[in-house]
Amino acid sequence: MAESEEERSKWWASRKTGFGALGAISPGYLVEDGVIPRSKLPDVLEKVKKSLRKLGINF
Repeated sequence: MAESEEERSKWWASRKTGFGALGAISPGYLVEDGVIPRSKLPDVLEKVKKSLRKLGINF
C-alpha cells in the first residue's frame, strides 16, 4: 500500500503504463480490474476457490 500521495501516484502511473504496453504487445489482451474492500477479501477468495474447484481448475 502506498504511504503517501506521491507514492500512490507513482503506482497508478506504473499500472496505466503497464496495461498500455500489454495492449501494444497483444491487442486481444483483456483486463478486468475489480476492487474488493479488504474486509471482504477472505470471503471473495473463498468463493473464487469454490468456483475454481467446481470447474476443475487447479490453483
